[in-house]
Amino acid sequence: MKSWTFIHALRGLTIRVDTDEEGWYVASVPELPGCHTQGVTLEDALGNAGEAMEAVLETLRDEEPERYASIMARTVTWSDQVVVSESDRAPAEPTTEEVTASGRWDRAA
Repeated sequence: MKSWTFIHALRGLTIRVDTDEEGWYVASVPELPGCHTQGVTLEDALGNAGEAMEAVLETLRDEEPERYASIMARTVTWSDQVVVSESDRAPAEPTTEEVTASGRWDRAA
C-alpha cells in the first residue's frame, strides 16, 4: 500500500492519501471530522478531498462556529500545496506536470 501526505493550498490542512487493496486512492483530512473520500486516480482523490473539505467546513461554519473560526484562523496563510512525505514511490499517473497544471498541488522533488 502506498501513501502520501499533502498540504492543501488554500486551507493549509493535511490531506492523507493511501491506496487500498483494489487500487483506489483513499483521501482523508485528519483535522476535519468525517472528511474522507476516494478516487480512481490520485488527482481524482485530491479533487474530491478539496470538495469534501469545503463541505465539512461549511457544516462546521453553521453548526460549530467557534471550531470553524479556529480552523480558518490557522489556515488562511498557506499559499502552496506540496507533498510533505511519501511512504512509497508516487504512481506513474498523474505526472507532476499534470498535477501542477491543475494549480491545486505540486509534488515535492
